Amino acid sequence: MSNILSPKEIKQLNKLGTDIRMSLDLNYTDLNDIGIPCRTDRFQAIKSMISYLKIHGYKVTEGGSDEKDCSK
Repeated sequence: MSNILSPKEIKQLNKLGTDIRMSLDLNYTDLNDIGIPCRTDRFQAIKSMISYLKIHGYKVTEGGSDEKDCSK
């Protein structure tokens, strides 16, 4: 992957960034009034973050342990 983002990648990053912010915005996602977004919104934010990292060339793996590997 090159160090320069294409216009398509920039557009994707912009959309993903908006999705991440909306998923974590407590004004919209704190349905139980406990100070954290609901589970669905938290996991949507994680999914968007993974896509965001992949555009930057990171490999994201799921594991069964408590530690997650997120490296280039």
